[in-house]
Amino acid sequence: MRPDPHSRAIQAVVRDLLATRDGTTYVFERTSGISLRYDLGDEQPLVGRNAPDFHLADGTRLGELMRDGRGVALDFSADGCLRDVAAHHGDRIRYAAGPALDDLGFGAVLVRPDGIVAWAGDRAPDRASFEKAVTRWFSNAGSSGQGSREVAGRTAGQVQHRGRRAPSTRDGPVGSEWTRAWFGELRGRRIRAGA
Repeated sequence: MRPDPHSRAIQAVVRDLLATRDGTTYVFERTSGISLRYDLGDEQPLVGRNAPDFHLADGTRLGELMRDGRGVALDFSADGCLRDVAAHHGDRIRYAAGPALDDLGFGAVLVRPDGIVAWAGDRAPDRASFEKAVTRWFSNAGSSGQGSREVAGRTAGQVQHRGRRAPSTRDGPVGSEWTRAWFGELRGRRIRAGA
C-alpha cells in the first residue's frame, strides 16, 4: 500500500482485526483453504472438508496413519462393524479402530488420501453407506466404473510429489491445537448443513 493517510488507516483497521481471535481465524480460513468444502454429494457437513487430526486413545493420530498415501477408515464404534469392508480394500485403505479422544460425535470416518473426508457416519455407522463410499473412492476403475482415478498409470493413492509422499496440512504449521479449536466450533454448531 502507498504510505498515505488512507492506507495507514486501513492498515490500522486490519491490524486491529488480526488482533482478535475471530479476525485471525477468518483470515486464516480464507487464505489457507481450510474453510473450503467440496461438494461430494453428501449432506453431512464434515464430508468434503479437511479431516480433523483425530487422536485415537492408543496415541495414534490420523496424520500418522495417512503417511503412506492410502485412505484411512477410522472406526470409533465398539463392535468394529466396518472392518471387513475396509479389509476388502486393504491395499488402498488403512483401517484403524478404537475410541478417539474426541470423535466429534461420529462413529466412523472415511478419509481420502488427500485428507478430505469422503464419508462420515453417526454413532451407529451405516455399513451400506460406508460400503458405497468405499466403492466410490477406492475400488478399481474396471470393477465399478467409478473407483479411483488413474494419474499417469498410477492410482490416486500412489501419486507422489517429486518422489516423496504428497505434502499434507497435518505436517505443516497448522497444528492440531488449531484444528481442534476450529472443528470444536463446528461441533458446537453440531456441524449443521451448509456451515
